[in-house]
Amino acid sequence: MSSLILCKSVKASKPYLFTLTDTNIYTIEELCYYIYNNIYIITEKIFDESLILWLKDEFNMHELSEKLSNMTLHGSSLKDIVVTIFCSADYYNEKNIKDIIEVIDMLEGMPLLLRRKIKADNYLTYKNYSLASKEYEEILDSPDINKLDSVHYGNIVHNLGIVRMNISSFYAAAECFKEAYVRNNNKESLSHYLCALKLEHRDDEYQEAIRMFSPSKDDIMNIEERFIKLRKEAMATKKFMAIDRLMTIKGEGRVNEYYEVIDKMIVNWKTEYKNKRAVRR
Repeated sequence: MSSLILCKSVKASKPYLFTLTDTNIYTIEELCYYIYNNIYIITEKIFDESLILWLKDEFNMHELSEKLSNMTLHGSSLKDIVVTIFCSADYYNEKNIKDIIEVIDMLEGMPLLLRRKIKADNYLTYKNYSLASKEYEEILDSPDINKLDSVHYGNIVHNLGIVRMNISSFYAAAECFKEAYVRNNNKESLSHYLCALKLEHRDDEYQEAIRMFSPSKDDIMNIEERFIKLRKEAMATKKFMAIDRLMTIKGEGRVNEYYEVIDKMIVNWKTEYKNKRAVRR
């Protein structure tokens, strides 16, 4: 487990492995934590005989093991199984349990990939771009991805484009938005695609996209207005100005100066990182 968890119970002599995420757990608290934080990808199937025997053999939790055996035998719901496990450990409070019940109710009957999309969307909402990127890419690489309709597929690719605007490049994002629009036919994806091309200075591709997708004059006007707004916001940041200057130097073929500027930027980023770590402490 990657996070620090306060455990009051006995630690297992042998960990239990959740093959779905390649995660080992050692305590009942870690089991609760794992369930809580992976609820979007968990189904009743993970609560199988091997997990029940592990709880019985490692922690002497005979009563819980018997309950879970009966529940799985009689096809109890995921909600009932989760609540039973949570109530057997003093790790989550009543509010936490009510919160997870609400999530389970929302997810009931939803395909696994769409559940994972919600998880990825939450990462994106809170600007955890690396985890969002990983989750979206794993969804798109899933053998079940073709079971999704074109709208849901396109929306996933669109959100991956949002991630790439923040951690990669405008052009990488543009490619996502283009594919998203082809699949979901959503004007928002087209707007993002055209804006990303303009932000990347891909004027020829921008004009080609206009010819290909034939947006209305009003749509083009809205896109141009959005581009102007985004560019003003971007140009107001020091990092954008530094990168824009770097691209100008590269375009003019000033190789030595280009690498000198890169070296300075790296030093500055390292300094910023160290300062942020110091503040957090």
